[in-house]
Amino acid sequence: MSKKRIINRHHIVYGKDQHGEEEWVVPLFKGEHLVLSRLCWYTRKSVSLGLIRSLEYFILRNKDRAIDLDSLADSEKE
Repeated sequence: MSKKRIINRHHIVYGKDQHGEEEWVVPLFKGEHLVLSRLCWYTRKSVSLGLIRSLEYFILRNKDRAIDLDSLADSEKE
């Protein structure tokens, strides 16, 4: 039996009443959460086009094997 993976919730957008923005939170595996958080920290001021192209390529190569954690979490609740 494999070890159960930890799922974290990552804020893409924090809700702000004064600006009318709704909170946007997505579930991620623990390691992915760390990578995405650090990516946001390190690219706060600027982002290179090379990084964007690399991420787009990563998405193209991996989208078909991605696990939908929203539906996984819903099925575990029942």
